[in-house]
Amino acid sequence: MPTAETALPALSAPLSKVDFLDDYRLAWESRLASLAGRKEVFMGKAKFGIFGDGKEVPQLAMARAFQNGDFRAGYYRDQTFMVAIGQLTWQQYFAQLYANPDVEAEPATGGRAMNGHFATRMLDDDGNLTDLTKTKNSSADVSPTASQMPRLLGMAYASKLFRQNPELHQFTALSNKGNEVAFGTIGNASTSEGMFFEALNAAGVLQVPMLVSVWDDHYGISVPAEYQTTKQSISEIMAGLQRDGEGQQGFEIYAVRGWDYAGLIDTYQRAAAVCREQHVPVLIHVTELTQPQGHSTSGSHERYKSKERLQWEEAHDCLHKLREWLLAEGHATEIELDEIEKAAAVTIKTARTTAWADFFDAIKAERDEAVVLLDQLVADTGTENTLHEMVEQAQGEPHADSGRHCADHAPRPAPRAQRKAQLWPPQRAAPPRAACSPKTPTAITPTCSAKASSLLATSKKCPPPSRPTPRWWTPARCCRPASMPTSSATPASSPSAKTWARLAM
Repeated sequence: MPTAETALPALSAPLSKVDFLDDYRLAWESRLASLAGRKEVFMGKAKFGIFGDGKEVPQLAMARAFQNGDFRAGYYRDQTFMVAIGQLTWQQYFAQLYANPDVEAEPATGGRAMNGHFATRMLDDDGNLTDLTKTKNSSADVSPTASQMPRLLGMAYASKLFRQNPELHQFTALSNKGNEVAFGTIGNASTSEGMFFEALNAAGVLQVPMLVSVWDDHYGISVPAEYQTTKQSISEIMAGLQRDGEGQQGFEIYAVRGWDYAGLIDTYQRAAAVCREQHVPVLIHVTELTQPQGHSTSGSHERYKSKERLQWEEAHDCLHKLREWLLAEGHATEIELDEIEKAAAVTIKTARTTAWADFFDAIKAERDEAVVLLDQLVADTGTENTLHEMVEQAQGEPHADSGRHCADHAPRPAPRAQRKAQLWPPQRAAPPRAACSPKTPTAITPTCSAKASSLLATSKKCPPPSRPTPRWWTPARCCRPASMPTSSATPASSPSAKTWARLAM
């Protein structure tokens, strides 16, 4: 919301139809990557996932204002932006989701960080500093919310020092005389953190080229804005930072809806120009964003959002609004947009399958190497009986389609009510569990051998059945003495009988 006294610079060259359609393609690729990433987590291929769905369009607008030499300090929703500036591929995106430790496959963190943590390299393969003024740069993301803000402030201050101090102009690989902008992103809930307020106050005092975008989807995980943000608007809270005009200290503050493609392009071009040319800090409050899949794979937003809110989010999805705008303005036809969406689906599927194959093939190669060593050990020591089964299990094909372990395929226990309905002592064998190896496991019988009975009677960890048996005594579930009294011979009120019956169920 710039004041009337502020002279706004002219916009750069207008975008063409090719630019519009390219943004539409990238937006859909990002959305489909988010949808696929959530499925990969639920299939067991990754431990956790958090994605940038619902924030695609404003990130495309920000990317068009981002220039060589600029730096980003953001957070885990910025996948669209990173791909748009050419510093991330979708294959690398999935490689990070799978935690691929190969830095060639996942150059940001080498699989060492949670997904959505982006970074660019400042050193070449020989350890020499690269020319940062010729690349689009991103600092390495950190997980604590709002912790990117102090770093963002520092990078913006560095740009100001390079402009003010002529002695620094000789370092042309670091800065183009302070022409760089530090772009920051943060979620609306994280603006409640102290580091956010401290960084904005310091930026206003120092008057540095810092451009902060707040992605506002009205929620902080499951907590709506009315419970964490005064007036439910960070731009209204920070209105006192707005400068009074040219040459005055303070911020330029803009508020724009996150599904308004044309408005976003205009806002980011003007805001970045003020920030770059005048070294005035800028706050862009991007409102009315959505979470098509909720906050992360840890839960479902359908549990805490009303039916009306979910309907509103569907209607105001930035991808749907972008499609409506392109059709209304005559920039594309239904057929063109449908084809773009189909091509985006193919692109993401190819990137996902290739990234998984690269990650999993390396594991299979190590497995095959281990099998060769075990075979050699069997041949050298003659311990085939003890090692042969290990070799067979290692040679068995893992569940590459789902990434799940064999235990996931075992029969699930009967419901609690069904177990309670089963009276002691049913003479049944325990159901066999599914096994990865071809060898069929030995079924567990309901009675113990004489040797097992003796162990049960003498072991300190296995008290004899004549005394009450603690619930933690798990061997009773599959092994009990042959002399265990039946329900007809033992009163139902006997503590020992109750305990045995409960453990057997």
